[in-house]
Amino acid sequence: MLSRREAFLFATVAMAAAAMGCGGASTRPFYIAKVIPMSSELVDREGLRVLPASRSSVFAATAGALRVLGYSIAFADQASTVLKTEPMSTLTIASFSGSLEGQHDYRASARTNAYARSYSITFFDAPSGTLVRAAPRMYINGQDVSASPVWQLDGADGERAQWERLFREIASNLQPAPTVPNKTPSAQIRNPADTALRPQGRMDRPPNRSM
Repeated sequence: MLSRREAFLFATVAMAAAAMGCGGASTRPFYIAKVIPMSSELVDREGLRVLPASRSSVFAATAGALRVLGYSIAFADQASTVLKTEPMSTLTIASFSGSLEGQHDYRASARTNAYARSYSITFFDAPSGTLVRAAPRMYINGQDVSASPVWQLDGADGERAQWERLFREIASNLQPAPTVPNKTPSAQIRNPADTALRPQGRMDRPPNRSM
């Protein structure tokens, strides 16, 4: 015969195990040391690279890289220099709770949060090639939470590592594959709307960048 405490713990663990088995995305413990919101300033500081190839070549290489990384292309317009992906499922986190009610009754509940991410990528002509700006977005249960403090910069799955994987994959699709700098020199990214960095065609105003 299980004690009240043992019964409560058993039921709570059982609910957690059931929740952890849900969902098609990877399911694993998820620990975040520090989370921050995503912003245009952060993307401009961390998510820019200059690749030594024409804009059309980099555009095609980026589309291929996104597919290799598991993303589906939602919108691709080389003329307007924009690539957008569909949200890709990345993680399912299970949470559970339980409580004792009265002498013998207990209640336990579990829920899951499904995380997904996407990219909106723009391309600019630069003096030494093509400037690529990769802005990620995050969704929880289908809701865009990109502006919320849900982003982890460091670690194996942090955004810095995600950006490096993306730009490395893009570079590998270019012939010959260039070496990707860790970050674009600040002198080249003061303002992507500067004349030297404008996309093909006339642009008299800075681009509207909402991330």
